[in-house]
Amino acid sequence: MTFKKYFNTNRKDEVLEKCGLQIKDTFLKTLTTLVAPIQLDYFNPAHPQYNASWAHSMYRDTIGYDGIGKGTSGIQSGVRTEAIDLMFKENGNRWVGINKTDDHLLGATDIGKFVVDEFIKNDLNVHYMVTVWLPENLFLWGTVRVTDEEHKKFNILQGTCTKLGLTIEQKLNFKHYVNTSPIVYK
Repeated sequence: MTFKKYFNTNRKDEVLEKCGLQIKDTFLKTLTTLVAPIQLDYFNPAHPQYNASWAHSMYRDTIGYDGIGKGTSGIQSGVRTEAIDLMFKENGNRWVGINKTDDHLLGATDIGKFVVDEFIKNDLNVHYMVTVWLPENLFLWGTVRVTDEEHKKFNILQGTCTKLGLTIEQKLNFKHYVNTSPIVYK
C-alpha cells in the first residue's frame, strides 16, 4: 500500500473533522500570500530578481512546514517503522521517553514546490485549492514515525526530489528510506 492511499483511507477524514477549519483557513492565508510572488514570477530562477534563499524559505517554511498550520510536526499518519513500533510496545505502548522523529515523508521543500506548481496549474484559484485540492492532497504534510537513528541522512536520504533524482511518487513509496526497518501501517 502506498503512503498516499493509506493516509487518504485511514487519516484524512479524521484530521479534517478534527482540524479541518483551521487547516483550510491557514492554507487559504498561505495561498493568498503566494499570489503576488507567483504573478511577479519570483519563483522563476531566470527572473532578474530571483532570490534562491527567499524561494527556498517560502517552499520549505511558509508552505512545507506552516502551509496548513501544523508546523514542523506535520500530521501524524500512523505509519511507522518496525523498529519504532517495537520500542513503543516494549515501553508499555507509551511514547514518553522514546527517542523518535516524525519524518515528513516528502520533505518540506518538496511539499512547497509541489503546492506552488499545483497552484499555478490551477490558475491561482484559491477557492478550488482550499475546498477541492487540499482534502485530496492533505497527505503531503503526513509524517512517518522513525527512530532518531533511522532519521540520520545515511538511513533516510534527505533532500529534494531533484537533488535525489526521485519523483514524489517514489518518495511516497519510501524509495529514499534506504537503511530503515520495514514500514508498518497502524
